[in-house]
Amino acid sequence: MANDSMTLGPGAALEPPAAPQDAPPVDGRPAGQRATRLVGGYLVVTWAVCMTAFVSLWPGFSDLPDPPMKLMLETRFLALMAAAGALGACLQAVTSFAGYVGNRKFSSDWALWYVSRPPIGATMAVIFLPLVGAGIVPENHQNAEPYAFGLISLGILVGMFSKNATDKLADLFDALMTSSRDDTRGGKLVVETPQILSLTPATVTAGTTALRIQASGSGFTDSTVVLVNGQPRQTIIQDSRTVAFWLDGSDVATAGTLAITPRTATADKPLDGAGVSLTVVA
Repeated sequence: MANDSMTLGPGAALEPPAAPQDAPPVDGRPAGQRATRLVGGYLVVTWAVCMTAFVSLWPGFSDLPDPPMKLMLETRFLALMAAAGALGACLQAVTSFAGYVGNRKFSSDWALWYVSRPPIGATMAVIFLPLVGAGIVPENHQNAEPYAFGLISLGILVGMFSKNATDKLADLFDALMTSSRDDTRGGKLVVETPQILSLTPATVTAGTTALRIQASGSGFTDSTVVLVNGQPRQTIIQDSRTVAFWLDGSDVATAGTLAITPRTATADKPLDGAGVSLTVVA
């Protein structure tokens, strides 16, 4: 297990960001300027490519060769839907990305989340085309433009809300196709709930500058972060049973008790574990 998994800059306090809806959690390592520029550049380039493809595919339905070629027309619609879905996903991703970067809360752990949005949006739009467009693509390409407006608008919306669409479809099929057979299968991936059992040192003096604390417990992974009174702190994972974290100066400004708990990021949602208390003495 890596021992350089750092989740925040030294001594940096993280407040909940005022970011757009449908955006990833902020738990994780902060992105440096290079990672931020790479993700931002990728989104801009992808948006430009999608917009170019969208504009180049849109016109010319009436210019398709005679006799009317329904296969060519449907292929054009399919490509347009994919470009529209990717374009909508780019819009959603750029909005989310700009919100997190603007609040200085962008985490490099979620770079892949942003990278994956355009292809997912394109795929979801293509999936939705047969569902809503079956039988309505006209035989005559001379009358294709009115249909294009409705379908492409739908493709953009599906791309923008591809996460919502995916989650809703998953809920639907989970309800329709629930089975208990998976409970009998072995080898399933199970994320252990993290737990902190003890701290070294167990007490600190108010105003101290020695802010490094070592925590012992179980279930720690590379995505585990230590929370102090619910706020993430810089964390280094040493192994599955030991982590080190740094207190913020505000944590030890006055005497009191701090709640120290672990949180592990998972594909579904953050997994919060049990923790202990750290006493700050005067």
